[in-house]
Parts: sequence; C-alpha cells; structure tokens
Amino acid sequence: MRPSAAEALKAAIRRSLPIVVVLILLGILAVNAFKQLQGPIYGATAKVYHSPTDLSAALTNIDPGFVDPERTIETALTLAQSREPYERAARGIGANVSDLRASV
Repeated sequence: MRPSAAEALKAAIRRSLPIVVVLILLGILAVNAFKQLQGPIYGATAKVYHSPTDLSAALTNIDPGFVDPERTIETALTLAQSREPYERAARGIGANVSDLRASV
C-alpha cells in the first residue's frame, strides 16, 4: 500500500468507528428492551422413579410375597394417564383441564 492509501484507510476507520460503537450499543439496548417486554418464560420438568419394593413391607420387615413388576408399572401408567392429575393441576393453576391435557 502506498502511504496515502494507508492514511486514507486509517481515516475511514476513524470516521466509521463512532457509528459502529453506536450501532453496537443500540443493539444491546434493543435486546435488553425486548427481553424485558417479553415477560417471564415458564418451564417444568418431572422425573418418575419406579420401585417395585413395597416401602411399608421393607420398613416392617415383612415379606409381601410375589409382586408382578409389569402389573405395577401398568397400574402406575394408568394412574398417570387418568383425568385426576390433570384436574388437580388445572385447579392449582386455574386452567381448563382439556387445554392442560392437550399441552402435555
């Protein structure tokens, strides 16, 4: 580069630097304003742990005999798919049961 071209490049960078800084700050402010106006974001997770051991039998040291693990899982699954948990959750948050069930 010739010295005059290098000087012209430096001058162009010096002239554009304030505009770049202003645009970056404007972008930061716009993102912060958008996040504030967006409102809260709610989320929830749940984990279900299945244990075929009868807790009362384990604590009292009584042998409960044979417990079919498939039947236990089917019972738990049937309870989880029933309407009652959705009704309780809907009452707790003041929502419609069918809307809540459709969203899960």
